[in-house]
Amino acid sequence: MKIAMISTGSLIDQFPPKQGAIESLEFELIQQLQKRKHDIKLFASFPKMQNSVSLGTLFIQNHRLHNAYSMINAHLKAKQLDADVVHAHYPLTALPFLGRKPLIYTEHNWYNIEGMNFHSTPFTSIFNFAQKKVYSKADKIIALCSEMRNHFLEIGIPEKKIELIPNFVNAQKFKPLKKKKNSILFVGRFDPR
Repeated sequence: MKIAMISTGSLIDQFPPKQGAIESLEFELIQQLQKRKHDIKLFASFPKMQNSVSLGTLFIQNHRLHNAYSMINAHLKAKQLDADVVHAHYPLTALPFLGRKPLIYTEHNWYNIEGMNFHSTPFTSIFNFAQKKVYSKADKIIALCSEMRNHFLEIGIPEKKIELIPNFVNAQKFKPLKKKKNSILFVGRFDPR
């Protein structure tokens, strides 16, 4: 199957990734899909992989403006889409691909979902508009936790469109260390509520 993987369009959107949780998850997903003989075309800011399309620029160092640039560039490069299905990971870069092919959308931006009130920026209304548009047009929406799935149901997304697939870890790369002493590990982000 030919799959177009549409990344976030952010400044850290590099493949192979140097940082970024979403990018690391996408990269691992791409590798696993390729092992299963799927043909992947990656649309990302700074891809260094075969069969990829660059959406980013190093001339814009503001994160939100870079996302906007990537969205515009995705519109311009969407004609390079040659896939059976599109899997998008960010609403602004997903917009140009709506209605072109079946769309799977993975929602990573839990902190920006309208009604969750985690934080607000001047870009929040634009982001929420894009999310609503993507939610309405996506064939499948992947929720990463049950709370996200429940929120999608509460805002009226049909249950048949929602799949609950928690983030995963490659157990070949990450193995438990031998316990030497008590430790505390935090995995997540700090956002004021």
